[in-house]
Amino acid sequence: MGMEQTLTVVEPQEHWKNNERFTKNIGRGRPPGSPNRNTIMGRDFARDLLASEEYQESLKRRIVNGTLSPLIEILLYHYAYGKPKDTLEIQRGPVDLSHLSNDELASRAHTLAKLIVEREQQQSEHLTNERTIEAEALRVETVQTPNSDRR
Repeated sequence: MGMEQTLTVVEPQEHWKNNERFTKNIGRGRPPGSPNRNTIMGRDFARDLLASEEYQESLKRRIVNGTLSPLIEILLYHYAYGKPKDTLEIQRGPVDLSHLSNDELASRAHTLAKLIVEREQQQSEHLTNERTIEAEALRVETVQTPNSDRR
């Protein structure tokens, strides 16, 4: 009582391959680099809304009442003015301090000295914690290991 299955391969009809309807839109659309109309419309709407007197009054009321949704507010500002840069650029190399006064140099030196002391304390605490953990692990291991001399 075996059931036979037949697989039939259907080739696309020749007129489909050459049909203008399937090939005429290739390469069309928004040119590369041009802004999306929906993006522009959303930005303009958000800017108009944020600048309107009605919104400003409503915003003030909601802030005073504590009912303003911060997520909506942030989203509108991002749409209107763009999202702020998320990265921080750090320049390495020598820093020119020649423009600083003696008081400013002394203040920076004091701040750096405090940071060095704090870092040394953190490293010392970290080493102490590591040694405590290692000692505890050895103690537990010693307690759990049965003495083979006892019977």
